[in-house]
Amino acid sequence: MKKHFHILATTLILTFVLTGCSTKLSQAQQDEIKTVTVITPIMEDQKNLIINPSAKNPGVQDSIGMAGGGLIPSLIGAAIDAGIRSYKKGSFEEKYPEESKFVSTIKIENIEENVKKEITAALKNDDFFANKLRDNGQYQVKTKIHSYELNKVDELNNEIRFGAAINLIVELKDTKDSSVFTEYITGTSEEYFNIKELAKDEQLVHKLFSQAYKKIDFELSTALDKRLGREHIN
Repeated sequence: MKKHFHILATTLILTFVLTGCSTKLSQAQQDEIKTVTVITPIMEDQKNLIINPSAKNPGVQDSIGMAGGGLIPSLIGAAIDAGIRSYKKGSFEEKYPEESKFVSTIKIENIEENVKKEITAALKNDDFFANKLRDNGQYQVKTKIHSYELNKVDELNNEIRFGAAINLIVELKDTKDSSVFTEYITGTSEEYFNIKELAKDEQLVHKLFSQAYKKIDFELSTALDKRLGREHIN
């Protein structure tokens, strides 16, 4: 237990340090960025599709435990939330054992390539980054795929309906591999289905993730607008 608490505390402290507050890039920082390369994203250690019946698309910041409300309250809150999620997940799996097992083993192929495609699209459509993209740029956009999940969206007739979510940590690195900024991006699907529907038709799961990929472009574009001091226009 002490070891697990230590790991949780360390994760939260690092997250707090990394995120802090979102700041705009200064003109001097912008002037330093001459060329940029999008590196193929790295998948964190996740073997199976996560099914989360307890939260409404929490997003990557909630997923890794933000410390915005203070470290000690966040530690307590994270422990409580983890307990609630574990309980609800166990109850859900008891109610739908076969469906949960089948859906969790559905393979989502080419996640890294699809994520890279959407991140590149966002940069190509950005007025600042568009003409700076190169195969071997001085600055690098590095992405960690923190998780890919089916998260609770709502309930209909006492059945939880799930949407896809892809949680990313997108970081711009300078020529010394130091972080210029970090963005926490979650791509989510527009549609959602219950576990019985997903287990009956595997293609529905792939459909949800295809929608989630497409949302990455918009979410990153919005984040870049804020980072560069622009208003995002829908």
